Amino acid sequence: LEYRMLTAHETYPGHHLLDSSGWVLARPLRRPVEFPLFYEGWACFAEELMRITGYFSSPQERLLLAKRRLWRSVRGLVDLELQSVGLDLKSGVEFMKRAGMVHGLSKDSVLKYALRPGYQLCYTIGLRRFLDIFRKFGGEGVSSFCLKVLKEGEIGFQELEKILEKEDKQRAPNNK
Repeated sequence: LEYRMLTAHETYPGHHLLDSSGWVLARPLRRPVEFPLFYEGWACFAEELMRITGYFSSPQERLLLAKRRLWRSVRGLVDLELQSVGLDLKSGVEFMKRAGMVHGLSKDSVLKYALRPGYQLCYTIGLRRFLDIFRKFGGEGVSSFCLKVLKEGEIGFQELEKILEKEDKQRAPNNK
C-alpha cells in the first residue's frame, strides 16, 4: 500500500501535478515561484484527497495515512525543537529512534533537519491549511476546488483564501 500513498504524494495528484500546472499558469511571474509550505502541504493534501474521494478507503489504507501523518508530526517536532529549544542532534536521533525509526535513518534525518530549519513543519502545517481551506471553499466538489487552487500557483494561503472568497462573492449573486 505504501507505493500508492507515495505515488499520490510525489506524482498525481501531488507534487508532479502541482509542478506541471505551475508551468502553464496564466501569470508567467508566478510560474517559477515555490513555497515549501504550499508545496508540501499540497502533496500531503493530495494523499487526503485520495481518502476524501474514496480511493483510499480500506482500514489498512486509513491506518497508513494516519501513520504518515504521525511521522510527519514527529519529524516536525524534532525540527522545531532543534531550532527553538536547543534540542541537540543526539537527543533528536534518540527521539526518532524511540518513535520507531531505525538509527541510521534517524541520524541522517536529524542532520538534514539541522540544515533546513523549519522544512519538516511544512508538511503538517501546509496540510492543515489546505484542509481548512477545503472545508471552507470545497463545497462545489474536489475537482472544482483543485482546479481553482492549481490555476493560482504556489501563493500564500492568505492570498489563496482572498481569491477564493472573491470568487464565491462573485458567484453568489448568480445563485439567487
